[in-house]
Amino acid sequence: LFLTCKQVVVLLSLYEWPEERTEVAVLCYNRIIDRKESFYTVLYALSPIEQVSVMLRLGMKETFNPEHPSLHYRLDFTNIDQRVVAKALFALAKDKKFDKLHNLVFNGKRLEMLTEIDFLWKMVSTPDPVTKRLHILELDFCGKDTFECVLKVPQPSDKLRCDQAVRTHAKRMLVERTRFLHPYWVAQRGWSGIPPPDPIDKKAIQEIKAAELKAKTALAKEHKEMQAAAQAAGMMWTEPEASEEEKEKSAAHSVHLRAMELVVIEDEDIH
Repeated sequence: LFLTCKQVVVLLSLYEWPEERTEVAVLCYNRIIDRKESFYTVLYALSPIEQVSVMLRLGMKETFNPEHPSLHYRLDFTNIDQRVVAKALFALAKDKKFDKLHNLVFNGKRLEMLTEIDFLWKMVSTPDPVTKRLHILELDFCGKDTFECVLKVPQPSDKLRCDQAVRTHAKRMLVERTRFLHPYWVAQRGWSGIPPPDPIDKKAIQEIKAAELKAKTALAKEHKEMQAAAQAAGMMWTEPEASEEEKEKSAAHSVHLRAMELVVIEDEDIH
């Protein structure tokens, strides 16, 4: 049995779970007669998480198409093939028609795209000076085919509208990954099947942030008073470090708050 990429895309639509869709794409790969020219259409039919799973299993270099690179990537610089793909993506990103690198996560930490491409490449490709380890970079790449093949709309003529459309698409990809990784958010309303968030969600976020700021200000004031009392008594004073449990709670709270913000982003910028 031999298949075309178009037939595999139809086959993928019959499955719902990411694990099943990933298996279908991987198992069919060697039976696809036009995979060299058109396998990107199969990847574009997958979610960002599924795209990474398929590319890692089949080989990042094997599935990379420089004419159709608009995908989600997780690049481990210790792997030679993935490093080659990363270099190709950064070369493509130098085209200034619109921003192509979005939602960068560097060694597990979100990285704002505020630097020049050359400087950013030097930073991610150079081993850590202390540990000598190479890095892991996760990103969404929006290439020249984003409008025609992914969004399926004509490319706007001016750069401003191009950037706006691509940023909206990148936010959509980020929301989709957040939904997959965090099925329920802080208010315990499921993502699937819920109506678009109303203005109370935005108000709730503002109230949470205001309460956090108030608590931090009160804590800083308390620490300042304790430091002043210690100095008056001729004693040394150091700020107490948070316990591991407090750190875990704080990290979990930050994730849930970010999920709430993404719901509002999706409502304002996508729908």
